[in-house]
Amino acid sequence: MGNYHLLHENIDQVVGAYNKFKSDPDAYPDWISWDSDSMLMRKDWDSNSNWKILPVYGSKEIVEDRFGIEWEVMAGMLWKCWSNLWEVVFEYFDFDDVDIVAFSKLKSDQELRPHKHDEYGNNLVFHMAVEIPHGDVGIQSSHGWHQWKRPGEWIVFDPNETHSAWNDT
Repeated sequence: MGNYHLLHENIDQVVGAYNKFKSDPDAYPDWISWDSDSMLMRKDWDSNSNWKILPVYGSKEIVEDRFGIEWEVMAGMLWKCWSNLWEVVFEYFDFDDVDIVAFSKLKSDQELRPHKHDEYGNNLVFHMAVEIPHGDVGIQSSHGWHQWKRPGEWIVFDPNETHSAWNDT
């Protein structure tokens, strides 16, 4: 098990990598829809609303099962884009203990309704805020409610327990 506190101490490198992506998005992979879309809800529903991720690292199982791409191809592409972040993450975590590393976003006026997953085994989910819009943005897990306020805040939760998220901005 890795040390989340030490990873948090490198928030400047994480934010720097994200800001580099924002300044040159054509040099990186694009945001992709994540499979929690069926749990999304929008007050004024439109078919384009969704939860998206920008992959940084994916295990062989995640890449091949969820994305249908050969792991070596995806890993090579992601390493080329995010090698600096791989070095930060895997200084504190073993490759075998990580399924996916990604930036994620939930668009304005959306929520991820309460749900839980059965396929995660004993894995935990770690979320660290990088960019937060002004307004009511948060996550609820078995540990309680957390409203995101500033970059660097983080939480860990069991995805097999009920959790939800919202972006009321």
